[in-house]
Amino acid sequence: MDELVLVASCVPFVYKRMHDDFLENKTFLVFCPKTTTDYSSKLLDILIFNLIKRITILKLDAPCCDGLVELVNKALNLSNGKISVEVKTINISNTGEIL
Repeated sequence: MDELVLVASCVPFVYKRMHDDFLENKTFLVFCPKTTTDYSSKLLDILIFNLIKRITILKLDAPCCDGLVELVNKALNLSNGKISVEVKTINISNTGEIL
């Protein structure tokens, strides 16, 4: 698996072509970044054991969705520089447009 797509759980409700545009033939995780559970060590395990080269973050353009970016940054920091991945963030407006 080369690429992992992290999707905020609210994105599919506003961006109708999400699967066609971003998920086809890709591995993805969907969850709400507002959760109080820290998934950074689990994400680090995923990155280590699957040799991920790219992470695409799909999030709403809302402060609560910034938790996805923070999660990725924390996981990469936990790796102490041993993991290097390309990270791309795609912001979606609450009307379903890519910003």
